[in-house]
Amino acid sequence: MAALDLTIVSTALKAITSDLGRQELVPWTGSAYLLTACSFGTLYGKFAEIFGRKWVFLFALIAFELGSLICGVAPTMEILIIGRAVAGVGGGGLISMVVVIVSDLVVPQDRGKYLSIISVLYGFSSVVGPLMGGTFSDLATWRWCFFLNIPFGLVTMTIVLVFLKFPPVQGNISEKMKRIDVWGTITFFVASMTLLTPLQLGGSIFAWNSVPVIVMFAIAFVAFGIFGYIEERIATEPLVPLSMFRNLTVTALILISACMGACFFASMYFIALFFQVVNGDSAMQAGLKTSPLILGLVLSEFSGAQLLTKTGKYKYWFIIGPVLMTVGIALISILDTNSPTLMRMAFLFIYGVGVGSLMLMMVLTVQSAVERPMIPVVTSVSQTCQYLGGSLGVAILGTLFNNLVEKNISNNAILVQAMETLKKNGTIVDPTQVLDFLELLKTNKVVQNSGAAQAELVQQFMGAFHIAFLGLLPFTILMGLCGVYVVTRKIVIN
Repeated sequence: MAALDLTIVSTALKAITSDLGRQELVPWTGSAYLLTACSFGTLYGKFAEIFGRKWVFLFALIAFELGSLICGVAPTMEILIIGRAVAGVGGGGLISMVVVIVSDLVVPQDRGKYLSIISVLYGFSSVVGPLMGGTFSDLATWRWCFFLNIPFGLVTMTIVLVFLKFPPVQGNISEKMKRIDVWGTITFFVASMTLLTPLQLGGSIFAWNSVPVIVMFAIAFVAFGIFGYIEERIATEPLVPLSMFRNLTVTALILISACMGACFFASMYFIALFFQVVNGDSAMQAGLKTSPLILGLVLSEFSGAQLLTKTGKYKYWFIIGPVLMTVGIALISILDTNSPTLMRMAFLFIYGVGVGSLMLMMVLTVQSAVERPMIPVVTSVSQTCQYLGGSLGVAILGTLFNNLVEKNISNNAILVQAMETLKKNGTIVDPTQVLDFLELLKTNKVVQNSGAAQAELVQQFMGAFHIAFLGLLPFTILMGLCGVYVVTRKIVIN
């Protein structure tokens, strides 16, 4: 449910804005969820240790359900955004807590079998989410994108309450509350919010060089510094023990997780955009055409889980994964309007195999690199860093792409003339919003030789896409370098 909630709204936004209005607030529908998911995600690891896995998981589930209900009944865009923020509070903990609980219940050698299912569902949601969002919007109402979570959540809640048994955590509620790293929690929340807000909204609501963006980045830098000092010098039970980063394997894996988030989220967005612009596909069709990537991810994760169970070794996956991702990115970047369907499918499949080779191994390896009591903390930190990396990757690639496509369009006489014609008729065009520009050229009859302008726009898009997509290569290279520092250990039954 939490993974699906990241993507299901994307194809329902048109119906949502048609019903609720306030088009200018649309970026917040996605940002509100990710902001709270990242900011609260790290807290769940330590809280699970203090209050117990079962009750912390139930808190996350209740928050997610409450947020979904608020979104489903929202009468205004503002209420919808509040609901998304509440859902993010729970969503940020659901995935990491499921991983922690599975790790508690299953011996290390068999974890791969179970965690591979979770990881596959996470990737699968990137395809199914847009399809379901569009289907609900077209055939019923966009509100079912959120109501859908409620029955599944209630069933999950019942199963957890009845069947999930953990030994009670020692101490009464007062003693447990005293164990919370209050100042560490506050400073981390401030730091993550002020870092993520400009990453999510920079270039859309705020210009990158605007005062709000610069101030928020400055506050984030100072807040993270204060947070580090509190965790190292003051907190008796730190939210994130910095000592774990002295383990080079943990540090390397956290960086790999952040780079994986950057590559996965950014690539999924721009691959879908490629199909929409070049092929004229809807968001649902574009999502379906990314299925070879998900197929590669699924096959590599399941095969990796089986090999891990038999051999207990994982080091070579941190070489294979970055290499295949690098090759896949380079191949995808050369796709164009004339690329055969089979070629597109093959390139996406190669990239998906690379992603799947690492996605599961990151979780298993980082857990095996620490002592058992540290598993909840290191799992939640790794998951949060993946979200942070995703925000950073989309921001960097989006900025690079926007600069390139704006330059390409401004140097194209046909497109400049088309923009001037539309402007004279009262329509201002943002050249970085390629899909909107393309739709205007298709539907607005005032532009002469509209067909030629559409063809030129697609060509300028591809020129920017070819270069911008290669912007993911530094992340895969860094992943490969970090993989060198992953200490080879055999995972055995504990």
